[in-house]
Amino acid sequence: MSDHKGLSQFRDFRRSTTLEALKKLPIETKSWVLLARLFKIGAHDTSALNKHNLMMVGDPNQLAYGYSPVENHAVRQHLLLIAEGCSMGDLAEITGQYA
Repeated sequence: MSDHKGLSQFRDFRRSTTLEALKKLPIETKSWVLLARLFKIGAHDTSALNKHNLMMVGDPNQLAYGYSPVENHAVRQHLLLIAEGCSMGDLAEITGQYA
């Protein structure tokens, strides 16, 4: 029996515990995992599902759970820019880095 593509991508995401590794994942993988995390956050508090609340200092909603405190803000920013529909080129231009 073949593995469901989404499950395989989720495993890849779980292995990426640094911002650098996250940026190397396909945008589809990041999108699926972001959607799953937003679903979990929204199940507990729908008011948390806005950019301001998701970017609050300290990551109270744990959007970037599993990443170091040093990279936490950048991970959340990266994921939310993808959610807003930015292309990889846009991300590079906005952050000054290769996405």
